[in-house]
Amino acid sequence: MQMLFAGSDALIPVLGPGITGDIPSLRHLSVHMSEAVSPGIAIIPTGAFRESQHLQTIQLRNSWWSQRLQLQELTTFDVYNPYWHISPQGFLKTIAGCSNLRHMPIEFDHKPVVVQSRDFFQLENLESLHTTCEWITLAGPILDQCMIAPKLTNLELYGRGEVSAIAEFIHSVAPNIRQLRLGLQQDQGDDTAFDLVSILRSAKKLVEFAIDNVLVDAAFFQALGEEGSNMSCPLLTSLIFKDVTITDPSALLQMVQSRTRPGLTGETSIPRRLMVLGIQGEKQGEINAWYAQQIDELMNREDDGQSPMAEGCSNATNVATEIEPDQAVSVE
Repeated sequence: MQMLFAGSDALIPVLGPGITGDIPSLRHLSVHMSEAVSPGIAIIPTGAFRESQHLQTIQLRNSWWSQRLQLQELTTFDVYNPYWHISPQGFLKTIAGCSNLRHMPIEFDHKPVVVQSRDFFQLENLESLHTTCEWITLAGPILDQCMIAPKLTNLELYGRGEVSAIAEFIHSVAPNIRQLRLGLQQDQGDDTAFDLVSILRSAKKLVEFAIDNVLVDAAFFQALGEEGSNMSCPLLTSLIFKDVTITDPSALLQMVQSRTRPGLTGETSIPRRLMVLGIQGEKQGEINAWYAQQIDELMNREDDGQSPMAEGCSNATNVATEIEPDQAVSVE
């Protein structure tokens, strides 16, 4: 069921319990309110969809469901309310009764609260969370204390925010993430590198890391190239950069050498072999033809008589390097 509203006047008459209270077969619900309606007005009334206990997906746009949901079959809760102020605990209370919730693409503004509840929320089956860096930054101190998501393996964050808060969120709330996409916004002209090493230290089980639109310094590559107890992300096999500035290509090359050395293709090898390296739109063009060729050869070199595409390494990807005059290198 999909409902689109141009104004808030029709919301209660149409979604009231007298109309929607008895729809037991409903599986998917989308409620979209016009952006012309002021945030905080379009609240789904109490008792709406009370018999719809088999709902699997809920999608809200400029609308909200403030009552506590008790939907055991709900797997996706999709909210895009960028101008709504919702407290982290108010949000968690809404979904706490949805024990099989797996996917949460959410965006809304943080609402600070003076008195904090002592409730603790375990989202035991949550697998993926897509939200803003700003929300994690502002709500993080509360989420770190009252939320845990032990099965959260896919995290996508975008926008402005503080890396230290993101690292702490991963450490406290989502220590088992496997896939991380980080799209931080950096102010124009700002040549300060984010402390991405703190992310690596927190995401110890990371397998795939995609980074957009940041400055990446030597410290990041050195952390990935370390060995022994100082090793960061030993399970990492895929590293993708898009529209980044790489300040030290020699550090990148050394990391690739460390992560592609012979003997790392076994299922139990530590660290795992880097199988995928993508660099798209490197802004400063620091990776010249020589570095690109060296990286290309390392990514495709044979390991104990087998190429990275050999049997048992089915996730490996051939690396193709393309260079155009005055353009960035693309390693895919």
